[in-house]
Amino acid sequence: GDDELRLEVNQGRVRVKSQKKRVRMRVQKREVSIRPQSEVVVSQRPLRQQADFDVKKGEVQVQSSLASEDQPVTLSAGQNVRASEDKALTKAPTSFVLKGFSPADGTRFVAEQGEKDVSLSWQSDPRDRLEWDLSPEFSHRREIASTGSSAQSLRLSPGRYYWRIQRDTATSQVLSFLVAPSVRYQPTAPRNKPKENRPILFQWETIESADSYQFELSSRQDFEKPEITHELKTSEVEVPGLAGGTYYWRISASSKKWGTWKPSQAFPLSVKSRLKAPKIKGAKILKKKKGSSLTPTWSKFLASLGQRLWDFLVPSAMAESKTGFWRFEWLPIEGAKGYELEISLDASFKKIVKREKVQNTSYSTQLPLRREYFWRVAGIDGDGEKGFFSKAQVVRTPESYFAKPPPKKIDKPAPTVVESKPKSPPRASGAGWLVPSWVRLGVGGRYVSETLKNADYQVSQSGLPIAEFVFGLHRSLRESELELEAVYQNLTYVSENPSFSDFQPSLTEPAYGGHLVWKGALRLGGVPLTFGFFGRHRIDSLRVENEQIAFRGLTFGGLIAGVSWSPLLGQGGYWHNDLWIEAAPAGKVQGFGAYWRSRIGLWKSLKPLTTELQLVVNPGFYKVPSTGEQMTTISVMVSLVVGALFDSQPNWNR
Repeated sequence: GDDELRLEVNQGRVRVKSQKKRVRMRVQKREVSIRPQSEVVVSQRPLRQQADFDVKKGEVQVQSSLASEDQPVTLSAGQNVRASEDKALTKAPTSFVLKGFSPADGTRFVAEQGEKDVSLSWQSDPRDRLEWDLSPEFSHRREIASTGSSAQSLRLSPGRYYWRIQRDTATSQVLSFLVAPSVRYQPTAPRNKPKENRPILFQWETIESADSYQFELSSRQDFEKPEITHELKTSEVEVPGLAGGTYYWRISASSKKWGTWKPSQAFPLSVKSRLKAPKIKGAKILKKKKGSSLTPTWSKFLASLGQRLWDFLVPSAMAESKTGFWRFEWLPIEGAKGYELEISLDASFKKIVKREKVQNTSYSTQLPLRREYFWRVAGIDGDGEKGFFSKAQVVRTPESYFAKPPPKKIDKPAPTVVESKPKSPPRASGAGWLVPSWVRLGVGGRYVSETLKNADYQVSQSGLPIAEFVFGLHRSLRESELELEAVYQNLTYVSENPSFSDFQPSLTEPAYGGHLVWKGALRLGGVPLTFGFFGRHRIDSLRVENEQIAFRGLTFGGLIAGVSWSPLLGQGGYWHNDLWIEAAPAGKVQGFGAYWRSRIGLWKSLKPLTTELQLVVNPGFYKVPSTGEQMTTISVMVSLVVGALFDSQPNWNR
């Protein structure tokens, strides 16, 4: 009707405050009527099948029982009753706060022997009764009457327990604690002593009460900063290879039901260290002396700094060897009882041509001509375990520095290991020598800085060209090489002379030239000498016409004499140097100069093609004594070169 509201309370706690209207409620299947100007707090507990009515103000009528003919009971302010299903109204128990209790709410115990003695204490009263149960509803509660003592001891099996104190009709808050089963950590792997840098499998017996594990590995026994930590669902974990040394590992089990157990003890783990990689001394061609066996060619000045520098600049392949035997040498390492040497045709050591175990720190063998080899060495300890290999080194055998080796008796031919009769390439004859061994074409960018100076003027200019093109022809002639190279540059000059800056800030002018040189036929101390011719068209000086700056071109040529050397820089690397003296015996630019071309490059053989990435530095100087003119220049170029091979047996060493 207009003067009442209806509510139905099924679960929870509700405070109803009636102002002007009557409020009708259904609680615990009972009809409740709240008169105007009244207030009541209703607590409905479906699991316990009961409801409490706490009248704060006014009057409330509650059906006394579920029988329809029963008259309602009127409750006044201050009354507190409980309505249970199929029962009449009873006085509701009051609650109080238990103080000084132990253990704390939520405490976790571990039943080490299957059961745990738990002591419960509180500020007791002679009227107290202890109730505990495995259910928070206390549906199967057990009671102990107080004897005046402030503590009660219970022997309990694993489970979560709830307890409270009943004091007359008042009940304390509900407290809980957990008794977890004990666990036993039993490692099963690794059993043997693991080796350095190899995967290690850790295993332990499965714990039935646990559903997850934490694995820790540390070099410290206190696990202050563990190197490895894993959260796992299974009782095993594989750890990548560890460095040699002593480690400690432990595990801790966890469960959603029982919580987390304490970690296990620290299990020690000793990882056997592998032998370190030997340091390489190098590979040398052996020279046969009269009346003696094959021994290395040692210079009396080998220990001096100058000789060491000479050995670096002049590769050992340039030595005048007549045997074809090589000696590989390395330094000894601690703990090694022997060594294993590998020689392969590829850097990944999949095409092994020789694998030898030796006791010493050197090994001598014969290698076929005109090939590239990779070699490395590793130590072997007393248990026969192989250590780390050294960094792979490259050996390139020369084209014709060997004579025919002495015949060798071989029971089973092994052509991939030893060539008993290597054949030198046929000497070119007639017009055949004009056919190039390889051709290369390159393009790059060059930064040039030049200074032109005579008695009347000095102009400094520098600039970055649009492009540079290089075309080269090479012919391998046994122990020498013929090189023909043509260069075209499109130079952009920016004048640094203030007297020209108002007219024209920059000019572009081509410069081109080339040379024909013969390398390696003659030697000075093992270094190939170079002879040849050069020709160039370049800028001679500046002139001013009608307030415009122009270049004066000049074509000239001359003779070349000098040296060349090319140390190899590991696999696919080289450092090529040409130091030439240039001279023009006649003509307007009769004079002399010096030229150094230094090229650092990385090359890749794609047989019959090659690719090279070069960094070229060219400092130079030229002087004309008759006019006093002189030019200094320095250029830096980065270029990409592609070559094509026509020689079936190219000289990869050069």
